[in-house]
Amino acid sequence: MKNKILLISIVFVFILSFFSGVYSQEKSEPQESFFGLTPQKSSFSLLDPSRISMTHSYTLWYSSGKKGSESSGLYVNTLQYQFSNPLKMTVELGYMHQTPFWQRTGSSLETQRFLSNFQLEYKKSNFYFLLKVGNLPRSNNLYYYPWDRRW
Repeated sequence: MKNKILLISIVFVFILSFFSGVYSQEKSEPQESFFGLTPQKSSFSLLDPSRISMTHSYTLWYSSGKKGSESSGLYVNTLQYQFSNPLKMTVELGYMHQTPFWQRTGSSLETQRFLSNFQLEYKKSNFYFLLKVGNLPRSNNLYYYPWDRRW
């Protein structure tokens, strides 16, 4: 089911980006970048580096109790691509590492890579469409989480 939703959303993105690129107006003058280079003018390009933005974040947790201590870290890389003025896609890729609470030393790490967020946003003046798919990795059972049925 998730694969069908992802395939439909990718097809939807390509169709909207094609029609948005065909009907959008070109900028009057290309802007100069930081290094003094000017981007090449083209009528339509699916991947334009000037439309990509990237951010990073890193979060660190530490907890301690009777059973020991645990440390976890989460790195998230957020990529945004502005296909056209109304259409934007956001992808968040995460990497989580944990030291299990029964390990007193930090020699053994559990690592997980995951796609934490995929978002497709189409925003016009009188219409708004948002498709968002989220995913979070499992954590150790130190805290009560009623939807986790591993026991």
